[in-house]
Amino acid sequence: MSTSTPAPTPTLVPQPADAPAVSFARADLAHGSSNGVTGTGPLTLAASGLVSGSYDDPYGQTGIGYQSGSWTSDWVPVAFAFDELVASWNAETPASTWIKLEMQARGSGRETKFYAMMTWASGDTDIHRTSTPGQGSPDGDVNIDTFKRAGGAAPLDSYRLRVTLYQRSDSTATPSVQMLAAMVSAPFKYEIPSPFDGSAIDLQVPAFSQEEHKGEFPEYDGGGEAWCSPTSTAMVLGALGASPSDDELEKFPGPAYGDPQVDFAARYTYDWNYKGAGNWPANVAYATHFGLEGSSRASGR
Repeated sequence: MSTSTPAPTPTLVPQPADAPAVSFARADLAHGSSNGVTGTGPLTLAASGLVSGSYDDPYGQTGIGYQSGSWTSDWVPVAFAFDELVASWNAETPASTWIKLEMQARGSGRETKFYAMMTWASGDTDIHRTSTPGQGSPDGDVNIDTFKRAGGAAPLDSYRLRVTLYQRSDSTATPSVQMLAAMVSAPFKYEIPSPFDGSAIDLQVPAFSQEEHKGEFPEYDGGGEAWCSPTSTAMVLGALGASPSDDELEKFPGPAYGDPQVDFAARYTYDWNYKGAGNWPANVAYATHFGLEGSSRASGR
């Protein structure tokens, strides 16, 4: 089905005078175009119109037979020429299912190709969640979780998102996509370290430290300094009462580990292409497992 509707109005995010213009918009799941997908939020696989194919997991099994359907948003206009885009998703992927999120931009009389932002599953028994390397073109590239316009490319002024839902050929389970969104930002030269001129806020979160996990689970980047993102995510979830259950923590990482919520978050946010757990949208998507909703509104990787 295909439905024409005015695109969702992006929200300009208030910024200091010395910061780039930023805009955020949630995709309108009730409109756009779809093939093999039904629903107006959440999006799920339809009973017919599915496409059959085979997926080669670059970090696991090859030749995974699947059926899929896809949904594409309407074009979202942006009030300024943008250089970067970070996409977010909230989805549930039962066993035997996964999703892939892509973006496409346009401006200056041309449309870019679709760029893969993430191939994602909440678990890791069917596929390895991964960003996609090697997508560079004259228009831009994806640096792990951030699309960046190429330095010499013409300006961009709108974008759209596409999500593909997958189920294994022998499964009737379906992913469920509750939310898609994107943040875009204008060209800006960041200072490192950035000057701080605001007020400090002490958040009431559990006190976890990634350094206490140094050397744990090298297959997920080994804890320590590398686990700053999943540690922060575990702290925020803990403050919201949305941590893994005791049964989940008993299975992984097991009773021998202190603050096991951090190990759990590292495993289930790990991006196998990045070889780390610092993919920010993947950290936000992890919260879906606990019934929360969120989006990533930062770029500059």
